[in-house]
Amino acid sequence: MKLLYQRVESRLKEFERYLSEAKSPISQIWIAEEPISDPFDFSRHSENWSPIAIGDSWPKFETYYWMHIPIQIPAEWAGRSVELILYLSKEHTLHTPEGLAYVNSQLRHGLDRNHNKLILSTNAKANERFDVAVQVYTGKPLQFIGYNSVPRHQLIDCSIAVPHSSASDFYLQAKAIFDSLGVMPRDSRIWWELLEILGDCFHRIDYKYPYSKDFYISIEQALSFLQDKMRALDASPARSKVIAAGHAHIDVAWLWTLKRTREKILHTFSTVLDLMDRFPEFHYFQSQPQVYQYIKEDNPQLFEKIRERIAEGRWEADGGMWLESDCNVTSGESIVRQFLYGRRFFEEELQTNCSVLWLPDVFGYSWQLPQIMRRAEISYFMTTKISWNQYNQMPFDSFRWKGLDGTEILTHFVTTPSGQWFKTYNAMLTPQEIKGAWDVYQQKDIHDEILVTYGYGDGGGGPTEEMLMTAAHLKAIPSFPQVQLGRVNEFFQRLDQIREKTPIWEGELYLEYHRGTYTSQAQNKKFNREAEFLMQQAEFLASLAAAKGFEYPNERFRRIWERILLNQFHDILPGSSIHEVYEDSSRDYAWIRAEAEKIISETERTLIQSFNSNEKKSITLINTLGWRRYEPFLIPANGLPDSIPMLHKDSDVSVQSVQTVSGEKMLLIDGAKLHAFSATSFHVGEEKKETRGVLLATNASLENDLLTVKFNRRGEIVSLFDKEIEREVLHPDEPANVFQAFEDKPLAHDAWDIDIYYQDKLLTTGDEARMELVEQGPLRATIKVTKTILDGIIEQNISIYRSSRRIDFDTKVEWSNKDVLLKAAFPVAIHANAATYDIQFGNLERPTHWNTSWDWARFETCAHKWVDLSEGDYGVSLINNCKYGHDIRKHTMRLTLIKCAGAPDPKQDVGTHYFTYSLYPHPSDWRAAHIPQRAHELNVQPMVFAGNFSHPRLENGQSFAAINRENVIFETLKCTEKGNAFVLRLHECYNQRGNVKIRFHAPPQKAVECNLLERDDQEVELEGNEIRFFIKPYEIRTFKVWF
Repeated sequence: MKLLYQRVESRLKEFERYLSEAKSPISQIWIAEEPISDPFDFSRHSENWSPIAIGDSWPKFETYYWMHIPIQIPAEWAGRSVELILYLSKEHTLHTPEGLAYVNSQLRHGLDRNHNKLILSTNAKANERFDVAVQVYTGKPLQFIGYNSVPRHQLIDCSIAVPHSSASDFYLQAKAIFDSLGVMPRDSRIWWELLEILGDCFHRIDYKYPYSKDFYISIEQALSFLQDKMRALDASPARSKVIAAGHAHIDVAWLWTLKRTREKILHTFSTVLDLMDRFPEFHYFQSQPQVYQYIKEDNPQLFEKIRERIAEGRWEADGGMWLESDCNVTSGESIVRQFLYGRRFFEEELQTNCSVLWLPDVFGYSWQLPQIMRRAEISYFMTTKISWNQYNQMPFDSFRWKGLDGTEILTHFVTTPSGQWFKTYNAMLTPQEIKGAWDVYQQKDIHDEILVTYGYGDGGGGPTEEMLMTAAHLKAIPSFPQVQLGRVNEFFQRLDQIREKTPIWEGELYLEYHRGTYTSQAQNKKFNREAEFLMQQAEFLASLAAAKGFEYPNERFRRIWERILLNQFHDILPGSSIHEVYEDSSRDYAWIRAEAEKIISETERTLIQSFNSNEKKSITLINTLGWRRYEPFLIPANGLPDSIPMLHKDSDVSVQSVQTVSGEKMLLIDGAKLHAFSATSFHVGEEKKETRGVLLATNASLENDLLTVKFNRRGEIVSLFDKEIEREVLHPDEPANVFQAFEDKPLAHDAWDIDIYYQDKLLTTGDEARMELVEQGPLRATIKVTKTILDGIIEQNISIYRSSRRIDFDTKVEWSNKDVLLKAAFPVAIHANAATYDIQFGNLERPTHWNTSWDWARFETCAHKWVDLSEGDYGVSLINNCKYGHDIRKHTMRLTLIKCAGAPDPKQDVGTHYFTYSLYPHPSDWRAAHIPQRAHELNVQPMVFAGNFSHPRLENGQSFAAINRENVIFETLKCTEKGNAFVLRLHECYNQRGNVKIRFHAPPQKAVECNLLERDDQEVELEGNEIRFFIKPYEIRTFKVWF
């Protein structure tokens, strides 16, 4: 009846104006647009600077300005604490102005939409002067779904004030108590007691003369009354605990470029260090060596202060990886290097040992991550992202995640409510968040502690003074979880004590959301795939050359890898950043290619002996894969004559001059039979060799010894007949290689999402095609198909090879169709309840039916180089050289080719695309067909050099190392990061176990097994030229070998 709740709510809102007992606006504010020679030279305002007033708009978007704010402390404020209040904009979005504040030329604090106060002095002197310089970036207008406003960037406030500490304490404690009422039962005794206490507190405040001395004395009395009453409450403390870790999620690129990120890191870290000086109990967690590297380069003094706080134990540097990487598209070897270089930086630069993989915002997690983590000496895993699932919520929050090989990793999902359906890593430490995080925690029956990470994030910023003060006040609220500021690793160590009680989740952590990130920004994904394999080739060549005196370029490789790892950030590689990010990324990949090719060129001078003009010409083919190659492959023509034979004692090689759909002239090589990890020199012959085998072609059919392929007028395959098995491969009355263009208008997050209803609106499958026979053997026959899809033009060279089951679709697409999803469909005559998908260091099965919500939530999934659909004695594989999005339902296999979204990059995927995919029908299953090897071979061609191979240890054509089991795949051959050993990494990929032998070209002096960090050496059986070991299904194994 007395409206007590409403009165308290009203008084709280009013009280915000009383937090400062005195305030004075700054009358003179100056700005100067960059570049200026010396931003701290304020003596020549008339030349470089112009005035700006409160309410004025910043002149330009996306522009850097320096502000000069001259301040003189009023004499009557002597001995008081004085702060600068600076609101750079009235907008409260991710793209408003941000600044970095310097006081008397010293970096002090970041300023952004959430951090707008800066302590100038805690004991000011009368008439004391301060020169405040603020470097301001005025922000970028983002006009797309979810960010569709054009902000008016106005300077809203610039003043100095005397904060009243008791008023702030009273306000924040009263607000914490009042907000807690919103999550308590209204009919409880404690609810009414707390409300009455608040009412009594405000009743004690003397409002007759606000801002007067008596007014603030009454506030101090009200605060003392409040604290006494809270201590006297007859209520038992809650058993549950919330460990609150300060944090700033820093997207290394997203709606801003790397350049802006470096500035965001500076303003975030300077703010955190300033808060640490004022709040001794404050602990802060920060992942990503990449951001520390930026700080080390941009502000060495700040970097040293961070190192001091790390040594003190209040700044927790952990996270495992080089940065918070994508875990869908990124290769297994790249994930290894994320840990290898990330752990190296943490240990060498920050003297800290990692225990947690910290990936709060990554769009799904490979089933091989638990094993990779364990072999990289990581014990724990944290994320929140799986809570974004569209259809199904995970049944656990603290659990053991069981990986593909059986490795278990203790995992915790942060449960802080966001106000939407998902959980957040950006808590504000409100009572609603603290109580809500505990209430939804699903393992309360076995554990009484959860983790909350607080602080503004995505664009950095981090915790605020108000959050830290609120944390202290939350402890006094009865029946609430007990909030403790603490460390992440200590939280996990306590959780580890009940490890055996935690449930087990076995399987991938698939995110039922952001499925478009397997496809968006197709060129960027292609660059990444090419860079990963180029580095594998460069490292192998450098290792061979090292045995001949070449200095293995470890530091150069490290710099290249770090650039690759940077571009695997979870908003760059998935395709969810603004256009400028991909301009930067394209330049990075050009640099990566150039640097890797320099190293390859240097190894060539060591390994290849040029021939004299009077000698027979020869070329050397280097197989950088760990098995013998039998399939045809392509090499650059390099001016060699058409259709020349090449002669080697173990081979009868045939050659055909061919041309790719991009117009590049190549030589198709068949019969070379290159051994694993070998270099083979061939003499170039003069006369043409006869070739054997059937190869027939018209402009509507292709045929070899094994297959007959027939096309309709649309360029689609209407029959694929296996002559050896005598069966039709395609599903009856359904053509294959059908281009399907769907309307792609997701509910939100344009570049991120594909929603399940896209299948309801098939726009077109294209018009009739122009078909032309462009190659007729002797090794390959090719039909060129040209057709239009909407406003796009597709050109395909469809090729079949002599005595091969592989059908290639070498494709060029000119594309400008926005909001369209392009797929290629292959309905096959296969009955299977599950399909097999290639992932990092292995493969997994996913159902082809939609029996449950967990099944149909996976309507679009990620695979790497191949997928396969097999029944008891026959199967079909779909292989690719740069695509990741797939869907296989019932008997139809589909590869997602292009997703042309409009935001956040309006130019996304508009332009020319080049890619190749292949269909590989085979008897038996994918294991018997050696599909993992065949998929590698589509992606990696042998390297070719003019001249003869020369090596003191390896004979021409001899394997550096060869393995005796087809189910074990060599992934990497390189030199150790430190020392002079060779590193061999391999994995089991058939879900089989057994004894393995690796035979080397020469007897090793020593061999050990190690982990992914190239340490923790274990003895391995070594006899003669061989090492022997037992491997289990899907194991990853790494060895160091000395010669």
